[in-house]
Amino acid sequence: MMSRRIHAMVLAGLLTGVSTIGAALPPPLPPLTESEVALKPAASRFTVDRAEHDFGTILDNEPKEVVFHFTNTGVEPLIIGEVKSTCGCTVPELVKKIYQPGEQGEVIVRYNPHGKRGNDARSVTLETNDSTQPSVKLNIKAHVKQLVVFEPTLLQFGQVDKGKGKTMEFYVAGRTEDFQVTLATTTMPDVFTVELGQTEVREIGIDKEQLRATRLIIKLREDAPVGMHTAELTMRTNDGRAPVERTQVLSQVLGDIQVTPPRISLGRIERGQSFTREFRVQSRSGQPFHISQIEARDTTADVSFEFMPEDAKNPTSWKVVMSGRAHPQERRILGQLLIRTDVRSEETIEVRYNGFINVGTEPGN
Repeated sequence: MMSRRIHAMVLAGLLTGVSTIGAALPPPLPPLTESEVALKPAASRFTVDRAEHDFGTILDNEPKEVVFHFTNTGVEPLIIGEVKSTCGCTVPELVKKIYQPGEQGEVIVRYNPHGKRGNDARSVTLETNDSTQPSVKLNIKAHVKQLVVFEPTLLQFGQVDKGKGKTMEFYVAGRTEDFQVTLATTTMPDVFTVELGQTEVREIGIDKEQLRATRLIIKLREDAPVGMHTAELTMRTNDGRAPVERTQVLSQVLGDIQVTPPRISLGRIERGQSFTREFRVQSRSGQPFHISQIEARDTTADVSFEFMPEDAKNPTSWKVVMSGRAHPQERRILGQLLIRTDVRSEETIEVRYNGFINVGTEPGN
């Protein structure tokens, strides 16, 4: 009898345990509301007084500086890691990298507008241990006006047939009441000549301002040799803030012999990798000619050439295969080809070539 009673008690206990285990669990806690999250202190918190600064309208010879103030409003130390900018013209400065709770700091951003024009926007990015904003971006912007304005902005004559020559007008404007260009020269007077014209007020630049501008007459000489030409135009002004200004003048003089493409691009090459490129040398008039030699003026790569007429009986077009390997220590390939022909006044055709080498790669076979 006693045994039956004990068994009954054990069975009742087991049933009670089973019913307890099978009972529904209590409901999960509801997620925190936005107000509760805001009240919860962050381990570290980067709080800045403002995230953007507008320098307004400035001249391109006026470097600017702005200070962004911030505070660690968290309860743990704020750590600022990498600080980077979108351009070398924008340089951030941070005194230190670790800030205790409640401590204030500042990011100094220096902006150099030289070479910029019109609306320009840049940013600085800070990497932090603030879990709510691990990457913080501070923005600056300005409308940049040039102290000296060029029109057109680039002196590009384009392709010109040999013996034709060409003339362009070029205006240089300044911001003083008596501004003028007093002297102008080019580095290739046998190809480009320059003359000073009148100085007068005219509408100029992307902002259509009324400025004093000197007119320059740039001429591509009729006897300019065949080939690609790039010269530097140097101008002296009476503005002490910009006593010397420079720009480039470009042109390609076309003779009967034409190289296609006119400039050989090697693209990007792995360090130590061999390269091969093909190009054509042709007579535009369809006259037969011969190539006697091709040599390279280059200190960045070892190159060799194979050349053959595409039609041996009527050699009006030649195929050239250029092969080479960049020197291991170089980061860029830059050179000039000299193609020797039997065409009168075009005995030497110059062709430029260039390429870039991927850094950080091991030399290949």
